[in-house]
Amino acid sequence: MLLIPFIQRGLMMKKRVLLSDVANLAGLSKATVSRYMNHSIVLPQATVTRIESAIAELDYRGNSLARRLSKGGSETLGLVLSDITNPFFAELADAAEEAAFENGYSLVLCITRNNPEKESQFIHWLDTCQVDGLLFATNRPDNGSLRKEIQRHQRIVLLDEDIPGSCAPKVFADNEQGGRLATEQLIAAGHREIAFIGGPDALMSVRERYQGFCTALAQAGLSCRRNG
Repeated sequence: MLLIPFIQRGLMMKKRVLLSDVANLAGLSKATVSRYMNHSIVLPQATVTRIESAIAELDYRGNSLARRLSKGGSETLGLVLSDITNPFFAELADAAEEAAFENGYSLVLCITRNNPEKESQFIHWLDTCQVDGLLFATNRPDNGSLRKEIQRHQRIVLLDEDIPGSCAPKVFADNEQGGRLATEQLIAAGHREIAFIGGPDALMSVRERYQGFCTALAQAGLSCRRNG
């Protein structure tokens, strides 16, 4: 907290460099420099050099968000996760960030902790152009409200868990194979009394992993009985 006054003082002391300052130093009109910055004009190399030199000399940062929005997008994707402490989600976030960066997008991480209000808030970011699209992973059963929210948009991709009735593009792991391989590993290690502990039956991932668990037991000649 003690650092805040010093940070504010430093910001006040440093004069903001404007686009007009760059134009004046380069000896060009503000409109020409603006069109160059927005990649909407082709200029001679000598003119480009003058602009770039002025930008470097003045350390011009510009308003990158405003430029992106003026072009109709934020060049940012949102990754909606329920829990980043889960190693699976952490690895997913790392892969998503790398893919986004390679395609010219920034990635903002949105943690919901399975709070329906937070999920709805992040979906509404699409309405305000804060993000161009959402990679969306929930980890709770839906009563239909989340499906309705998602159906209003065409820029959401569901990850890891299905939302029944939604028509959004979906990228899921092979949960059934995962459940089967994990169970086969335990069987190969000599275990015969193996329990499956999952989440709510309403979740697709839970049902599919349980199916893989039962398949592995059956192939090993072991019974699959359910308690509760």
